[in-house]
Amino acid sequence: MSKHRWISVTAVACLFLLVAVGFVLIGCTATEPRPVGAFVDDLGRSVNVDELPERIISLAPSSTELLFALGLGDKVVGVTKHCDYP
Repeated sequence: MSKHRWISVTAVACLFLLVAVGFVLIGCTATEPRPVGAFVDDLGRSVNVDELPERIISLAPSSTELLFALGLGDKVVGVTKHCDYP
């Protein structure tokens, strides 16, 4: 592959990567909350959520880290004794 073609392929790949990351960031920074309503849990039970949760209790250290990474640390009110973050 010639040097010129290699640079072109690399530039196209970088452009594609930037566009993909842009779409992900746009999706992650949406300001409107997801709609609340009826959901089905893993056991097949229907769960109705009438309003957005105001407090979160994390039952696993990995979940606690994810909540803080998503900027929801101010809503976390309870964690397990194994959580050491933040």
